[in-house]
Amino acid sequence: MPSQHWMAKRTKNPWPSRYRSAVRVAERLVATTGNSFPVDLNRIAARRAVRRIEFAPLLTDGGLAVRNDGFIIYVRCELGTGAELTARFANDGTGSTLPETIRRRARFTIAHEIAHTFGYDLRRLPPAALFDLKAPTAIRSLEVICNRIAGTLLLPEWWLTRQLSDGDWLDPRRLSSLAKTALVSRETLTRQLQRINPETHPEGIIACVEKQVSVPVIRAISTHYRFKELFLDARAGASLQKLIMHPNLRAFGGDQSAVEKTICLVGAQRRRFQFECEPNAANRDLSFFLTVRALD
Repeated sequence: MPSQHWMAKRTKNPWPSRYRSAVRVAERLVATTGNSFPVDLNRIAARRAVRRIEFAPLLTDGGLAVRNDGFIIYVRCELGTGAELTARFANDGTGSTLPETIRRRARFTIAHEIAHTFGYDLRRLPPAALFDLKAPTAIRSLEVICNRIAGTLLLPEWWLTRQLSDGDWLDPRRLSSLAKTALVSRETLTRQLQRINPETHPEGIIACVEKQVSVPVIRAISTHYRFKELFLDARAGASLQKLIMHPNLRAFGGDQSAVEKTICLVGAQRRRFQFECEPNAANRDLSFFLTVRALD
């Protein structure tokens, strides 16, 4: 008979099923709470027993406090701005009236903290934790899941699918407009595109790129399944040069938003691709979208 130690090692990891369940709840929550975009996070938070969302000077981006009748969400802000930002968000739960410099970051933080409430039994007061988080691996797993649920609250798959049903979604400017409509960062949109139905994904590659001191770096990348075996070294955290290096492209200081390049693939096959970035790609202070599509 196998030892108990061996059996313990074979215990099924509970986090994937917890994640799938939480995503289903998040999708339904957005669909039944106004169904408008950008998402009204105040209304969603109220459905999760959040009694107050408060901006305050913090050392971290945000936090969740459990109290007898539910939760308080805290969001990081500059010293002296907390009361005004708290009032603004209370009046407009979409966050549209927050300063542009913090708007997207604050919305993601709030969505992330709402996601943490999924780990509590809201039928009890004060809310009771549903699982043990003493192990460091459990904490890391929870943070990853909460980031993904936050993305779902801000950009549910059903809404993305509806937006992608027609038009050219390998146009970086159109992607940027979609992110602006939903009040999310380019990185958040790119990561959510990774999770939609493969048949819905635009047939190409969509990357969120950030200008850093030395070279542009890929922050997030979403790839259509037909491109999975191409550009294997182009992944989050890698230099953009792993995907494309062309001196005429704005991302590298050139004056063109789109360039074509013929690439030799496995088996000496040669294919032409178009690489296109947003016009703002030359601005070091901004992230930008870059897309890849096949031309033959």
